[in-house]
Amino acid sequence: MGTTVRVLIRSVLNGPNHKALGWCNPGDIVDVASGVYARGLIEKGFVTTQLEPKVAAQEPPQVTMVADEPDVTSSARKLAGELGVDLAGVEGTGSGGRIIKSDVEDFAQRAEVDKSVG
Repeated sequence: MGTTVRVLIRSVLNGPNHKALGWCNPGDIVDVASGVYARGLIEKGFVTTQLEPKVAAQEPPQVTMVADEPDVTSSARKLAGELGVDLAGVEGTGSGGRIIKSDVEDFAQRAEVDKSVG
């Protein structure tokens, strides 16, 4: 198993010698195989080391949804913006409780009825 070093990208890396990192932007943190290439990047100031070398095999990063932001389809989000609907008050009926376009339409319709009654 090889080792890698975690680095902070400081500048855009392009050209034939940087094909592996050409997709990176300044501020990205990536793992680079330790060795001559990594040392060259560090010496030339393209990157800054972040952590000690580590074994390359690792668990994939965990994806966590922010509780304050509901899961919403793009069409539902667009419609909510057009209608001025606050998505925090909409209950999702889609897969996994996702807010879909019809949820926004139903919520807006109920809000209109509540306005006319109240």
